[in-house]
Amino acid sequence: MGWKIKYFFQLHKWLGRILGVIFVVISLSGTLLLFRKDVDRYVNKTIYHRESHKVKLSVDSVYRIVQEKYPDIKKIVLHDFPENRYEPYEFMLYRFQNDLFDNSLAYVFIDQYTGQVIRDGNYEESVGMFFRWLYSLHYNLLSGRLGEMIVVIVGVLMMISIISGVIVYKKHFWKTLTFQITFKKRKNKASLWHRVLGVWSIVLNSILIISGIWINWPSLTASHTSHHQRDYRTGSIGANLDSILKYTKASYPSFAVIAIDIPQLNNMPIVVKGHISTNKFPLYAGKSSFILFDTKTGAPIEFKNIEESSFDKRMSWINYQLHIGAWGGYLVRFFYLFIGMFPVVLGFTGLYIWYKKKEKR
Repeated sequence: MGWKIKYFFQLHKWLGRILGVIFVVISLSGTLLLFRKDVDRYVNKTIYHRESHKVKLSVDSVYRIVQEKYPDIKKIVLHDFPENRYEPYEFMLYRFQNDLFDNSLAYVFIDQYTGQVIRDGNYEESVGMFFRWLYSLHYNLLSGRLGEMIVVIVGVLMMISIISGVIVYKKHFWKTLTFQITFKKRKNKASLWHRVLGVWSIVLNSILIISGIWINWPSLTASHTSHHQRDYRTGSIGANLDSILKYTKASYPSFAVIAIDIPQLNNMPIVVKGHISTNKFPLYAGKSSFILFDTKTGAPIEFKNIEESSFDKRMSWINYQLHIGAWGGYLVRFFYLFIGMFPVVLGFTGLYIWYKKKEKR
């Protein structure tokens, strides 16, 4: 083994030791989030299966209930519309962050008939909604902007770890990919499993790490606004959300509304996000296109089809879809689940290899 290979082997080994536990946490939480929607509705039946009535509240009146109850908010997002007559509205609330440790996200579920607050809380609360807590754990380690920065740094170092592993084990790549290796009569099967899983998962793991870095990268450069510098409105918006939705449906029949961003900061537009049925590229799935509306009058400002967006906007959305694995239905999710468990096994096999070598000494 030449000195260069020894150097990269030591680098790979120490990065694995230092970052192994954190990377396992991030990988495992991300894998579980693939099925958030399904498991959430199965586990939380008291939230997602409410008593139905004949008359529903308007979308605008539901928003104003939320705005009145939570006035000191940077942005209110109508995150999930009811999918049937039993489900509630789910709003995501973006709070102001006064320091690096502050978490920004909160949630509230509103009954679509009565306007009752079914449940609310902060994402980082362990006694709240499990998958909201898991989301915060995955993206910021329950530590606000500081956690987002740490996740970015961990991602960069893990990419270095992958590159160092490729350099060290490059001679074994072809044999591993073509199943020319055997587990028979191998004393250190953990080492072999580590090598096999590392090779077979290298492409997807690299995509997930790079896209995760891309998503959290703005946390390294985002400006911090103190409480006294906030320029936010007092009271609700002037525009009517039901009128906005009616206009959207009439003017853009191929546009399916998925969510509505309602900023509380002055001079920021309402953003109606959704998917255009004529966009067939799988990675343009989800709320990739949007329509901007004036918050005071509700007048339309701009319609933006993801296919007509700038290259960096399209790449940002593609990266996001590649990361969350929601672009190809259950087949893609189960594939992500299968490959996504590899880093967990890699972490444990790496620690086991280190422990056995330490034991021999």
